[in-house]
Amino acid sequence: MHEDATQRWKDRAVTPLPAVAPVIQTHFLGPTNRRGSRVVARNVSSGGRQVANWDPALGPAENHFLVAKATLLANYDGWRIVSMCSVDGGGYIFSTELIR
Repeated sequence: MHEDATQRWKDRAVTPLPAVAPVIQTHFLGPTNRRGSRVVARNVSSGGRQVANWDPALGPAENHFLVAKATLLANYDGWRIVSMCSVDGGGYIFSTELIR
């Protein structure tokens, strides 16, 4: 019976996890003469970033959340945003967790 339990444990698929849970930081870029307003999301863990146009139909938190979510999904499979908080100077920090 002990051998069966040990074999079942060894047969389980193990997904490698990053050393640190991804953290996404966003900030607002105001309009210029050439471009409209945008939101920049940067993956604090890996340094990758993504820029999206500001959607005036959405509120500030929604605009930042959507860009952060797109950045997370583009770089990590099986993670979700679990909390967000605003930071001094504008923008948000998003913390994540692995979906099991």
